[in-house]
Amino acid sequence: MDNSCISYSEPTRLYAFQKKVSDANNLDDVTLHNHNTYEIFTFLDGDIKFFIEGSAYKLNPYDMLIIRNNEMHQTIHLSKKTYKRIVITVSPSFFEATNCKYYQKIFTEHRLGECNLIKAEYVKESGLFDAIERFEKYLEAENPYEDASARAALVEILYLISKSDFENSTEDMPNDIVKKIIDYLNENLAEIKSLDEIAEKFFISKCHLCRIFKTRTGITVNRYITNKRIMYVKKLCKKGKSISDASFEAGFGSYSNFYKIYIKETGLSPRDGLKYEVGN
Repeated sequence: MDNSCISYSEPTRLYAFQKKVSDANNLDDVTLHNHNTYEIFTFLDGDIKFFIEGSAYKLNPYDMLIIRNNEMHQTIHLSKKTYKRIVITVSPSFFEATNCKYYQKIFTEHRLGECNLIKAEYVKESGLFDAIERFEKYLEAENPYEDASARAALVEILYLISKSDFENSTEDMPNDIVKKIIDYLNENLAEIKSLDEIAEKFFISKCHLCRIFKTRTGITVNRYITNKRIMYVKKLCKKGKSISDASFEAGFGSYSNFYKIYIKETGLSPRDGLKYEVGN
């Protein structure tokens, strides 16, 4: 539960800014999820471990995470401590609207769950955090004429991020089987038929597969696959494919199967649920 949340968004939803504080007595772990937007997450205080596609990041104050729109992620609280963070979300449309498509590579050119971290030293010494504070200041003005300044500040943030060194998690073991399983799922999403197939691939029992995956990610293997396939359907539909063709290509087997699963996951029919995200 967030006890304090300062929130601003650009009128056409190209970006949003949130400064959140969760009281130590009201902490909730976040289940594995993803967003339709890119995310710039700056950790300010607390005691958390941040999971991105099976990679675990133990964060220090002012560490920053860069998360693409198809990366599943979650936070786990390790102890009772007030949790503070700044979250900036950026729509993929922002880069074309501001003529800075080069900076979109910040999010799109890393492998899932890899090179998400920018260390606190760079965030503070490069002026990156100062740029974030300027961005917030322009948004606080609530003046339509400040929008150009806010956009410029966000472009500066992206510029400084592009000059940083991105680091992998220091928490992962070289032979981390869950990370390998997630990589395998993402690379073979449409072809996977059963949990037995995955277990056999990694020489473990299906029971062990389910247990270690749920322990590490907070959701089942099947739900992870389902969520990833739904994301892939959205991507294909944005490229002009019909929902029926996209659902088959994503591995659902048929539109009717996708329809039932989509309603179960979202509470909406595919046509209603995808209308906003795809723009049809």
